Amino acid sequence: MSLVYVSASVGEMLISGLDLVLSAVTARLIRKRMVSPARWFAVGIVCVGIVLVGLADFLSSGSSSDDHEESGVRYSKQDSITGILLIIGQCVCAVLQDMLDELFMHEGDFP
Repeated sequence: MSLVYVSASVGEMLISGLDLVLSAVTARLIRKRMVSPARWFAVGIVCVGIVLVGLADFLSSGSSSDDHEESGVRYSKQDSITGILLIIGQCVCAVLQDMLDELFMHEGDFP
């Protein structure tokens, strides 16, 4: 649903980056795993990239020189915000599902 409101390239960058960032955060906060300072530094770099991609998409939406115009599709600023929020929600749900799957598999006593 989120790709209706943002371009596929922006959506893929946001989804990939947010999955990585949220996985590191949930590993530390919920699973209580240690994350090395080098990995936190890398997560910070990914966060900067996510912000830049989201901001660039938001600022370019609705402009007359929009790259989306070539394909005949134009996104408004509201569409861009909606798409980014849907992507964030999608990533949060996916990371929580992965964490719960890991907890279930780890806690379960399977033969």
